[in-house]
Amino acid sequence: FAAACSASAIPEASGAAQACTSIPNPSYAIEVSADGETVVGAAGGEAFSWRWRVDAAPTSLTGAGEAVAVSADGSVIAGNMKDPVSGMKVAARWTQATGWVPLGGLTGSCSGTITSCYDMSGDGSTIVGLGWTGCSGQGFLWTQANGMQELEWLGNKGNRASAVSADGTVAVGFAQGNFSRTPAHWTTGDQLGVTPDMDDVGEYYGISDDGSIRVGGRNGDAFFEVNGVATNIG
Repeated sequence: FAAACSASAIPEASGAAQACTSIPNPSYAIEVSADGETVVGAAGGEAFSWRWRVDAAPTSLTGAGEAVAVSADGSVIAGNMKDPVSGMKVAARWTQATGWVPLGGLTGSCSGTITSCYDMSGDGSTIVGLGWTGCSGQGFLWTQANGMQELEWLGNKGNRASAVSADGTVAVGFAQGNFSRTPAHWTTGDQLGVTPDMDDVGEYYGISDDGSIRVGGRNGDAFFEVNGVATNIG
């Protein structure tokens, strides 16, 4: 089940204790807005948005199966829905004014999926994830200005953009290396990536607001990078 708690509910935090508020089963929370006020996820097979301090219950965002990312102020949500034309899974974007809008695909689909959303910038204008070219995975970049775009194919194809910086300038994820996934990242202005070390095994999982710090796993170790300089942390 999903629950939201203020910091004072955490034992290490100072202040009076506060009980967590739960969403009825079956549900799971996926992301919370930067201001801590809006939780998004999936409940009973539908996406939800929950202003948990204000609303007694989450709001079902009918039309999508899950909400996976939310803008800093909670006003824009990204997720995955059934494409109204093809019936396949496609990345989508939600606002109060538009409802769910499918974002389209690259040049193909695979196993019933056109695109899958993974993350969104702080202002909701940039979305990244996984698309298909034939049945080969490729990272995608969607922006309000230019729509759906391919991120440069790195390594042995099999790419995914798993996270994007809050300012929308850098996307991180993985490419297919010589043995398995290998960490890869791209700049969103030109959609170009940095060729990874093809023998490394791992991926990036997160990125700082300005894109200068990246975190992930590589060859069995957790690591972080600051301006391209990596430090293993065991």
